Amino acid sequence: MFLEEDGEYQLSLPPTYMLSGVVRDSHGTPVDSQSLLVEQGNRSVAIGVNPDGTYSIKLAAGEYRVSTRSYGGSSVPPQDHGRVDLFSDTVLDIHLKPGLALTVDVIDEDGVGIDGVDVLLQGPNVFDWARTRGGDGAILDVMPGAYELFLDVPAPYLQLPPFQVRYSRTPR
Repeated sequence: MFLEEDGEYQLSLPPTYMLSGVVRDSHGTPVDSQSLLVEQGNRSVAIGVNPDGTYSIKLAAGEYRVSTRSYGGSSVPPQDHGRVDLFSDTVLDIHLKPGLALTVDVIDEDGVGIDGVDVLLQGPNVFDWARTRGGDGAILDVMPGAYELFLDVPAPYLQLPPFQVRYSRTPR
């Protein structure tokens, strides 16, 4: 558009619609420790969920992917909730799936936990990490599935002494 000194210009914006709903845990209880991520192509917007579990956001008409991420100490892992076609006001109630607490212990040949090992977990749409501390394992909140596990060695080791990785899963 070329602007002249005088004149009127009309812009047409796409229609907007309301996406709203309630986020509930696996037991059906509304949760507020989630943020909702709405993505379209390379654009995304994140909003927090209200204390009563409700959310609402006004968006331009189109197709979006919706996912949730936890914050504030919640143990619910990130979850993808699929696609929503937004061509009218739409209610999308979200039911979170139960996750697992994955505890990874890195122990030396004497059975003593090694501190400061960064445990990295990578899977479909997930990259998470935790650090072993005080002889306790690193705890990661995940969904059931296949993951790659990486260990980042703490100083002063150039490599870890002989060790074992022990893990346990606890439903959340």
